[in-house]
Amino acid sequence: MYSKKLEIKIIYIIIALFFTIFLFAPLIVLFKNSLNSYLPLFHNKEIFVATRNSIEVSAIAAIITTILAFILAYAVNCTNIFKPVNTIIRVGISIPMLVPTITYGFAIIYSFGKQGLLTKFFGRQLFEIYGFNGLLLGYVIYTIPFAFLLINNSFGYIDKK
Repeated sequence: MYSKKLEIKIIYIIIALFFTIFLFAPLIVLFKNSLNSYLPLFHNKEIFVATRNSIEVSAIAAIITTILAFILAYAVNCTNIFKPVNTIIRVGISIPMLVPTITYGFAIIYSFGKQGLLTKFFGRQLFEIYGFNGLLLGYVIYTIPFAFLLINNSFGYIDKK
């Protein structure tokens, strides 16, 4: 009886070792080969600048989106705004989730571009959309519905008093 349990444990250990080896050996080889490809990039100053810019625009977009989503969710849940306005906010904030992502770029270009609708209306381009400002605007428009839904759902569990 005792030798049978020991035998089963040894078989499980051997199977676990083979599983671990065959699972992680290819991953280790892949990591080693990819590391040789990525090491030259760590010495490239432009990569660091691009990474810093990406983190910067993402962090600022996250802060702006969170603040706007909180204000909208607070207005919808904790104020006595006119019911149709409440409905318009709830539906209007969800509409961007239903359109393809390329639509955001077209909307920004057709609204704020050099020959955009708002540029023609004001007679000048309000801000440069090709670069940081355009990315920031696109990220905020893209992420605000998701942030609003998360914060709005959280307000459902908060006591309004």
